[in-house]
Amino acid sequence: GTWEYNTALFEPATIARMSGHFRMLLAAIIDDADRAISQLPLLTEAERRQILHDWNATRTDYAAADGIHQLFEAQVERTPDALAIIYEDHHLTYAQLNRRANQLAYYLQAQGVGPETLVGICLDRSVEMVVSLLGILKAGGAYVPLDPTYPAERLAFMVADARITHVISHSAIADPTPDLTRSAQQATIYIDTVADHLSALPKDNPAPPTAPANLAYVIYTSGSTGRPKAVAVPHRGLLNVVAAQKSRFALTPADRVLQFASLNFDASLFEMVMAWGVGAPLCLASRERLWPGPALSQFLAEQQITMVTLPPSALAVMPPVELPALQQITVAGEACPADLVKAWSTGRAFFNLYGPTEATIWATAARCRPDQPKPPIGRPIMNTRTIILNEALQPVPIGVVGELYIGGIGLSRGYLNRPGLTAERFIPDPLSRKAGERLYKTGDLARYRPDGNIEFMGRIDHQVKLRGFRIELGEIEAVLNQHPAVRHSAVIVRATEAKDQELLAYLVPTAEQAAPGLEPAEAEPGITPSPNPSLVSTVRHVLQQKLPDYMIPATFVVLEALPLTSSGKIDRRALPAPEPASLAVANTLSPRDPLEQQLMLLWQQELKRPAVGIRDNFFEIGGHSLLAVRLMARIQQHFDRHLPLAALFEQPTIETLAALLRQAPGPDLWSPLVTIQPLGDKPPFFCVPGAGSNPLYLYPLARYLGPDQPFYGFQAQGLDGVTAPFETIEAMAAHYVAAMQMVQPEGPYTLGGHSLGGMVAFEMAQQLLHQGQTVARLAILDALPFAEGDVETATWDETQWLISFANNVEKLLGQELRITAKRLRALTLEEQYHAFKQRLEQAGVLPAGMDIKQVRGQIRVFKANHQAAASHTRRDVIPLPVTLICPDAEPDSDHEATIQAWAALGSVDFHEVPGTHITMMAEPQVRLLAATLAGCLPTKR
Repeated sequence: GTWEYNTALFEPATIARMSGHFRMLLAAIIDDADRAISQLPLLTEAERRQILHDWNATRTDYAAADGIHQLFEAQVERTPDALAIIYEDHHLTYAQLNRRANQLAYYLQAQGVGPETLVGICLDRSVEMVVSLLGILKAGGAYVPLDPTYPAERLAFMVADARITHVISHSAIADPTPDLTRSAQQATIYIDTVADHLSALPKDNPAPPTAPANLAYVIYTSGSTGRPKAVAVPHRGLLNVVAAQKSRFALTPADRVLQFASLNFDASLFEMVMAWGVGAPLCLASRERLWPGPALSQFLAEQQITMVTLPPSALAVMPPVELPALQQITVAGEACPADLVKAWSTGRAFFNLYGPTEATIWATAARCRPDQPKPPIGRPIMNTRTIILNEALQPVPIGVVGELYIGGIGLSRGYLNRPGLTAERFIPDPLSRKAGERLYKTGDLARYRPDGNIEFMGRIDHQVKLRGFRIELGEIEAVLNQHPAVRHSAVIVRATEAKDQELLAYLVPTAEQAAPGLEPAEAEPGITPSPNPSLVSTVRHVLQQKLPDYMIPATFVVLEALPLTSSGKIDRRALPAPEPASLAVANTLSPRDPLEQQLMLLWQQELKRPAVGIRDNFFEIGGHSLLAVRLMARIQQHFDRHLPLAALFEQPTIETLAALLRQAPGPDLWSPLVTIQPLGDKPPFFCVPGAGSNPLYLYPLARYLGPDQPFYGFQAQGLDGVTAPFETIEAMAAHYVAAMQMVQPEGPYTLGGHSLGGMVAFEMAQQLLHQGQTVARLAILDALPFAEGDVETATWDETQWLISFANNVEKLLGQELRITAKRLRALTLEEQYHAFKQRLEQAGVLPAGMDIKQVRGQIRVFKANHQAAASHTRRDVIPLPVTLICPDAEPDSDHEATIQAWAALGSVDFHEVPGTHITMMAEPQVRLLAATLAGCLPTKR
């Protein structure tokens, strides 16, 4: 027979294979018509031999040893004086590291540590961390990483679950498990406290008490039941990893290997043994220096690192700088995009690695090329077997998706104290004739390529890899469902606008906690997203007590009910996308000065959130370590101030970060032009604020003009309390024009202003016209072109100006500051300023700690602007059209007089909006003002 097929979709070889599969299936049906089709073979004998044998011909002998530490000791014999560890100013040779580890091993053996004894390591990155790991292995024990940053409850569970008898820590770290120390047979050994005792112990290698089958380490991974599960890994698989590394990467003692991964992840041991297997130095650094981005790039350059292993998401945020020493890159932990290979593989080797903890770190590898459309995960490493099976445990043909199974010497024992789960995930090999052979059921979907390389296709279950972390979504859901206020929950991973991924949690509250006023949506009754800040805050706090930071959802959506499939299971694909109300946060306290305003803009852009408050915690509203790198880089670029990345972890709100920036040394933050919304394709709108010259109150107008309308405000010279205010409107306008032309050198210009700012904007337009520029639109928001002389204020003293400024602030805030002339007159002028500052801080207008000179500056600018406006005039007016927008509820307003004043200078397009002179700029009236103004502004550049 013949086959007809679309040659644009199928290769001839694919059709030939399908034809053979069809013939095999027909023959099998004839031989056994009662058998389920899923159990019938599809592969030809040649294909079966190719997939099961040829592509798995990985048997390779390697150097015999009883444990991984013996390989290290052999390297010490070969290169005792070579550097083994480089950490800041601390360098240890192989001999020095070996002696310190030996002394700790003797100490541990005296404490009863031997084969199969589990010892916890609760240390930050340090030389002591590495010494402890080696010392435990040399004593015959197995180490269990206990991250000191983990919640105490999680650490306590791990210590109890693993029946850990000893924990090695440091006196600077709080006891990780104080309750267990009192209630169980568990002791904490502070490595710094026992240092003198250790130095007196023997320095030679202890007698090897271990065998390859003994445990080397136990690592906890996320578990779907709500509790982490422990994977027990023997030395045997580690010995194979070292041999495979030597064969694959061909490192030499001249290389330098980065130690990037946390000890909680087996990739850390992958990095250590990679260096020690060839006698190369292992380069450690503090957590701050290893943050992906400029910090890590600088560290790689300084230390001349030649070999790194990174998650793809970490490599993706590295700046494109030259790193000539870096000769090999391996990525692991999550899917690797093709553009990453293209960006980083030129002139160096680039490997994509794959392997679950259950298979001792590493199972397959592929050397990637920049022209590959999708990097494969490669073929199995030595002494490893990889098979892709269907649901009936039959091998699938090339190109067909199935579940990836792993066998071979690298398989772990299984899950510590979890025999049922071990039997479920580690199954007898159905295709092996050798008794006792096992396969690990990875839960990963994959397919063979024609060349034998394996392509990762996703997950079967709800386990995910997020920024290199392995997460069981079910564990997060289990913790959520334990909360008395939560009836049901679901957690998913969603793609963000920033081309990133984040955890998103859906909560159905109990009846007592249900958000009031929920109305079912028309399309999905009962699935309406609703904000419930009280519930979200409570639940987030509970999660922080039980889960690591990387497992805390960035966004929470409260629903009346979860959508279900016809079989009654949660329909995750029908979960609604979070609405802006869900992405917004409850505590959206507005910025109080230009610095906070500019920081808020950067946060909104990086977090892709419509509303951010100055007291919102960056890491509780979607921020994570990689976003933190980008944000801090933006801050450094924007303000020309260098802050360490740790600053964001210590000061995670706009309010506290702004306070830190005010204290940080560096160039002046002051600029006349304030970027409120820089994005969009429309012509930018430049808007001058009123007499106070503070552009913060323009923010709601900018927001409601939309994300595609660039919006810039101005702030007057002198607000900083250092420079002198402008004495004339002409000088102020010229200053603003110069700043504006730094952003937009040529017209047509679109500008406007509110109140006194309208007068300044008109003067700016006149100066532009006299330059020969074009003004496309001048939008005046309740202002006159020239002011009538103000006789009353000519005789005011400083106290009267302060009171007038306070009255102006009260109108903007809609609240009383309770500042009276009588109270102020009883104080000195300096005391008046301090009293006024205190009231502004109490009202939330000023951030605490602002310099008093800035308060003086605001009042002096207010005074100078009024005095400049009173004397301002212009004789050589060039007529131009004006859009005039006035409020409908301003007492004693005379719109006709205002229109006539502008009509004398050009045509007037008049509009009326709800509100007063002040409230037209604030919620809710500002929405209608924005709609009116948007209809008047040009839409094309």
